[in-house]
Amino acid sequence: MAHLMLLVMVLSALQWPRSCKPEHVCSKASGDKSLLLCFKDTLDEQTRAALSSWNDSGHPSSWRGIVWNKRSDLVLKLNLTGAGLSGKLWPVWCRLPSLQFADFSNNNLSGHLTFDGCQYNASSRLQVLNLLNNSLSGSIPQSISTIRALKYLNLGQNNLTGSIPQGLWNLVQLRELYLADNALSGSIPPELGYLTNLQHLSLASNQLSGSIPPELGYLTNLQHLILASNQLSGSIPPEISNCTLLREMALMRNFLSGEISSSIGNLSNLRILALTGNNLTGNLPPSFSGLTSLKMLDVGYNSLSGPFPDAVKDMASLRYLSVSTNWMKGPIPPWLGNFTNLRHLILYRNRFTGSIPPQLGSLNYLKFPTKPQFDPDLSGVQLQNNLSPSGGDAAKILSYSYEFFPTVMDLCENKLSGSIPPELGQLQNLQHLWLCDNMLSGPIPSTLANATRLILLQLYDNQLSGQIPPQLTSLTSLSYFNVSNNNLSGPIPTSAQFSTFNDISAFAGNPGLCGRLLNKPCTVGPEDSSSPSKEHENGDFVDGKAFAVGVAVGLCGGFWAVMSLVSESFVIWLTKRIRYYLQTVGLLKQKEAI
Repeated sequence: MAHLMLLVMVLSALQWPRSCKPEHVCSKASGDKSLLLCFKDTLDEQTRAALSSWNDSGHPSSWRGIVWNKRSDLVLKLNLTGAGLSGKLWPVWCRLPSLQFADFSNNNLSGHLTFDGCQYNASSRLQVLNLLNNSLSGSIPQSISTIRALKYLNLGQNNLTGSIPQGLWNLVQLRELYLADNALSGSIPPELGYLTNLQHLSLASNQLSGSIPPELGYLTNLQHLILASNQLSGSIPPEISNCTLLREMALMRNFLSGEISSSIGNLSNLRILALTGNNLTGNLPPSFSGLTSLKMLDVGYNSLSGPFPDAVKDMASLRYLSVSTNWMKGPIPPWLGNFTNLRHLILYRNRFTGSIPPQLGSLNYLKFPTKPQFDPDLSGVQLQNNLSPSGGDAAKILSYSYEFFPTVMDLCENKLSGSIPPELGQLQNLQHLWLCDNMLSGPIPSTLANATRLILLQLYDNQLSGQIPPQLTSLTSLSYFNVSNNNLSGPIPTSAQFSTFNDISAFAGNPGLCGRLLNKPCTVGPEDSSSPSKEHENGDFVDGKAFAVGVAVGLCGGFWAVMSLVSESFVIWLTKRIRYYLQTVGLLKQKEAI
C-alpha cells in the first residue's frame, strides 16, 4: 500500500505543470534569489526562455534586467519591460525588501492585480512600479496603499475595471499617476487632491463620469492633466487655475459644457490646451491672451460662437490651432499671418465670411521648407526604461506626432467669398490646402504651383472660373486634387503629375471643362499648345487606406512606420463628406467621417 501511495505521489509530481508553480509556494520562498526564481516559475513555460539567464548556478547580478546591490547582496532594480513575458502576474515586488524600481511594462502578464505580501514587508523602498500595457484585469485593490514610498505608478493600457480606490490617496509621495486606457468607472475622487506632489495625472480613455472635482486645484505641482475620452460632464472648474505649473491640459472627448472659465488664462506655463469634442459654449475669454507659451490650442467640435477670438492674437508660439466645427462668424483676422511657427491652421466648418486674408501667405513656417523639429514641449515621449519612465500617455504621443503630420490649412465649409489670394503660393512648406465648400470666385492662381510640397489641393464646391493652370503640373507631390462643382472651363492638364489622375468625379460639375478624362474633345487653340489637354486626374474620393498611402508619399519615409503605432491618432483627410475630426487614444485625435 505504501508503494502504491508513493507511485501516486510521483505521478502527481510529474503531471504538475513546470510553468505554473502555485503562488502559495512562492509566498514561502525567502531570499531575493529564490524569490526571483519563483517568479520565473509562475510564468508560462513558453516565455520563460526570455529569462534563461535566471538559474541556480548564476549570480543574480548577471541576470537579465537585474541591478544588484553587491554590498547588501539584494536586488535594487528589476527591469523586464518588453521581455515577452506572459502568465499570471505574481507581485514579486512585495517580497524584495530593497527593491526601488520594478518595470514589467509591455508584456502580456495577466490575472488580477494584487499586492499580497506588501503589508508585511511594507515595500518601504519601492518608488517606481510600471505595469503599462499588459493584460491585467479586475479592480485596483485597496492594498495598493501599502506601497507608501511610490513616486511613479503606471497601470495604463490594461483591462482594469471598477472605481479608483481610496487607497491611492495614501500614496502621498506620488509624482506620476497613469491609469489611462482601462475600463475604470465611477467618478474622479476629490481625494486625489491630497496627492499634492503629483506632477502627471492621466486618467484618459476610461469610463469615468461626473464632474471634474475642484479639489484638483490643490495639485499645485501638477504639470500634465490628461482626462480625455471619458464621460465627464459639467463645467471646467475654475480652481484648475491654481495649478499654475500646468503645461498640458487635455480634456477632449467628454461632455463638458458651459463657458470656458476666464481663470484658465492665468495658466501662463500652458503649452497644450485640448478641449475638442465637448459641449462648450461662448467664446474664448479675453484672459486667454495671457497664454503666451501655448503651442497647441484645439477647441474644435464644440458650440463656441462669436467672432474669431482676439485672445489668440498674443499666442505667438502657436504651432497648432483648431477652432473647427463651431459657430464662429465674421472675418478671418489678417493678423493670423503674423504667426511664425504655425503649421496647422484648422478653421473649417464655421460661419466665417469675407475674403481669405492674403496675409496668410506670410505664415513663416509654411513659407520655407524645413525638416520637422523635435520639440520637448510637444513630445512627452521618453524612454520607459529611465529612472523616471514616461507614462506612454496617448495624448503625449499624439503631441509628438503633431510635429510630423502634414502641414495643413483647412478653411473649408465656411462662407468665404472673393478670390483665392495668389500669396498662398508662397507657402512652399504647405502640404494640405483645403478651401472647399465656400463661395470663392475668380481663377485658380497659377502661383499655387510655387507651393512645391503640396500633396492635397481641394477647391471643390465653390464658384471658381477660368482654366486649370497648366503650371500646377509641376507639383510633383500632388496626389489629391479636386475642383468639382465650380465654373471652370478649358482643357484638363495631362502632363507630369496630372497624368496619374483618373477620377472623373474630381472634375464633375464644370460644364466647360474638356479632355480625354471627360471623354469630351477640346478645341485646339493657341493656348492648348502650352497646356496639354488630354488625360486624367485623380479626385478625392479615395478610401481611407489609399489616402493614408498618398499622405505617406509626402512624409519622411521611415518615420511613417513609427506613426503606425498611433494609427488611431493619425489625421485622415478625405473629401466631400469626410471631415477633419481630432480625437484621443488616449491622449487621441482624428478626423471623423460625417
